[in-house]
Amino acid sequence: MLVLAGMLIPVAIMLTWLSFLVLDEERYVRTVTPVIEIPEIQAIVSDALAAGVRASIEGASSVSARMAILVANSGGIDPILADIRAQIERTVATPEFSAVWSETNRLAHSGLVGVLSKKATDPTTTNDEITLAFANLADDLGIAPDSRAGRALAEIPDHLAPRIAVLQSVEIPAARFVIDNVRLIDLALIALIALLLGFGLWFSRNRTRALIVLGVVSLISLPIALLVRNVLQSTLGDLPGSEGVLAREYASVLTASLESGLLMAAALGLIVAVIAWFWPRLSRPMQSA
Repeated sequence: MLVLAGMLIPVAIMLTWLSFLVLDEERYVRTVTPVIEIPEIQAIVSDALAAGVRASIEGASSVSARMAILVANSGGIDPILADIRAQIERTVATPEFSAVWSETNRLAHSGLVGVLSKKATDPTTTNDEITLAFANLADDLGIAPDSRAGRALAEIPDHLAPRIAVLQSVEIPAARFVIDNVRLIDLALIALIALLLGFGLWFSRNRTRALIVLGVVSLISLPIALLVRNVLQSTLGDLPGSEGVLAREYASVLTASLESGLLMAAALGLIVAVIAWFWPRLSRPMQSA
């Protein structure tokens, strides 16, 4: 019972992390929004947005005669993009863009469950990744609507809006069931662990040895749980180029609390094992006295 409880503790921690951070919109947004304040990430976002705008203008030019004429009259995409790129670099470092980034992440979070379960739920989500869509890019960047860049951005259809991929989908067996019932499963698992610990200690002939076993098992489970965490982080950030760097930063901040929880559980198990080991030896001199 104690061995099983020790093995289930990391699983319960991971389910708690999934339920109360990843799938909770407010906690998710609060966790990932500060990423945009990192200068390296600002540069990456600028590059990704500029590349996204180029792709969007090219796509719009192929379906819109007005966009094609506007691009031709401007001397091509490069002059338009030069104006937009300069504005992007100035804007992403401002608190106003941080607010935009927060709201964009909030909208993108609605598709997070769909990505994890391989079931698309809204236009910002595909079956492969979760994206940050910037349909209102002109307003977000403060570009005048009557400027050359503003007119070009206004001609981009919403379905061709620039997007930045930030999270890769994760293959999880039975993910739909787990995600739909994660809190119930987590609470049931915590209750099961409590019962296993209680009955295991109650029926143990040597409770000191039982506590040592529990502490050792929790330590053995830690590397396995951290390996799962590392695989999860690398999978979430498995995107090429600058978007891959952004995705890995997202994965890093999201899994930091998971790592902390696993380390705390291992530390608590180690403390229990050490106390159980030394307590009988410390109590013997007291009894002799």
